[in-house]
Amino acid sequence: TATNPPYTIPYRDGRYSLKETFSRISKFRDYIEQNSYINLKGKNIVIKNLATALIAQESGGDARITSRSNARGLTQLMPETARDMGLRVDRYVDHRLDPELSIEKGLKYFKWQMEENPDDIRMSLIAYNAGPNIVRRLASKRLRWNQLKEYQLVSQ
Repeated sequence: TATNPPYTIPYRDGRYSLKETFSRISKFRDYIEQNSYINLKGKNIVIKNLATALIAQESGGDARITSRSNARGLTQLMPETARDMGLRVDRYVDHRLDPELSIEKGLKYFKWQMEENPDDIRMSLIAYNAGPNIVRRLASKRLRWNQLKEYQLVSQ
């Protein structure tokens, strides 16, 4: 919008500049790289830039951020998803706030979404953000990508 400075990333209580965001993320560069390899359809793929962008969008590089829906950490995993990925999330411990674990398990979850949707990275990103059930629902309705925006507006 006109009131926001250019090149910013939204987060819960305001906006981060890209410089601030990528400065924070650069501290985790090694963990991102270690977890950025996937074999998809018989090809080895490096998703380091995509993983970095995902973290920038999800958390602005803030490892301690919590969303309104209770997603937490760099990769903004929901509690149940985090538990499914093997993280401890309870009233005493929340492994989503550990940057290394958040990156490892968040990217593991994203790579799983890529394996489930190997022909369309956009659907993998939607599944990561909104959950795999939304992608299944879209597929069952046989919606094309250009219909997705209209579907999102109607279903909200």
